[in-house]
Amino acid sequence: MSDPVHEMLAPFIDRYLSHYRPVLARSDNKHPALWLSTKDGTPITANHVTDLINSATLSTVGVAVSPHLFRTAVVSTATIYGGENPHLGSVLLHHADPNLINEHYNRASSLTAAENFRQIVRQYDRKSY
Repeated sequence: MSDPVHEMLAPFIDRYLSHYRPVLARSDNKHPALWLSTKDGTPITANHVTDLINSATLSTVGVAVSPHLFRTAVVSTATIYGGENPHLGSVLLHHADPNLINEHYNRASSLTAAENFRQIVRQYDRKSY
């Protein structure tokens, strides 16, 4: 038996399953895989996912980001902007133990500390001595 999908993600997965996946599957290809290629409707392999993440990040931010670093960015961003959803990173990576997420992926506290330090430096930079 598989783990249930967190309620926060369910609407997005439902939309993919009801709208996007049937388009990707095409009428002549009824493969049971969840994630399908946009090119030919065949299942996406782990290597293909790596290639997609690398090319998408390269074209959008100018740097090819590995899947591990991408997961780190997802968890850190979810922590910073998740608001009332403190375990959003755990949900996105489907980890039950938030300590695992915080230990290996969450860099939000470092980013927050860096931002606070930047503000302090700017405050003193504006003062003339």
